[in-house]
Amino acid sequence: LASGVLVIGVGKGCRELEGFLKGSKAYTARMAFGAETDTQDSTGEVISTAPWKHVTLADLEGKLPAFVGNIMQRPPVFSALSRDGRRSYELARRGEITEKDMEPRPVVVHALEVVELEEVTGPGDEVRKEATLRIECGGGTYVRTLIVDLARAIGSAAHMTALERVKQGPFALPERGSDAGVVHTTILSEEDFSDPWRVRAAIEATTAAVESSRPCTDDHSDASRTEPETKTRWPAS
Repeated sequence: LASGVLVIGVGKGCRELEGFLKGSKAYTARMAFGAETDTQDSTGEVISTAPWKHVTLADLEGKLPAFVGNIMQRPPVFSALSRDGRRSYELARRGEITEKDMEPRPVVVHALEVVELEEVTGPGDEVRKEATLRIECGGGTYVRTLIVDLARAIGSAAHMTALERVKQGPFALPERGSDAGVVHTTILSEEDFSDPWRVRAAIEATTAAVESSRPCTDDHSDASRTEPETKTRWPAS
């Protein structure tokens, strides 16, 4: 369900990991209309359905401004947030909490865009509408909750079916453009992780990219380093 950029610290990089994880995150997400699930994604059980045929691109785009900027978001019950010393997803599995028990929290959404809306054939030859979104947001924002809330705002229901993180702080997938200050990551397949030499080569390549992204100064102390620009510029569709 999820793919894309995952920042991992190795060796001395562990000490600098907190700094590299600062900045916004950017995602491409897929949403399917017609049903909500308990996990808000396609791994969960359907808990409600709603009409979807009336959904148009204009409807979606008209509601986007309400979900951009500093907003309040109610986290999903199936999350790793702690509640009374226990994980929310543990309580949700036991039926001890519901959505209304989750306190809304402030989050920031820098950009939200509908890339496409189309009618597709889903599982079991069921016809439904699906949309692709691009999101840039701050930490703590749940993309699947944005999807659920956006669908509710237009009188429908939806859940997330795919999520790709295309940027984490200064790190981005290489096909997402060539912004100055963005460190393009080396893509590894699942099979690549069985070869330690490929993993090592990827780590060394990314480390070199990180070092080259830092400004040259006479003072090489950590205090003289500045964070790379993290703004996302999406390529032309």
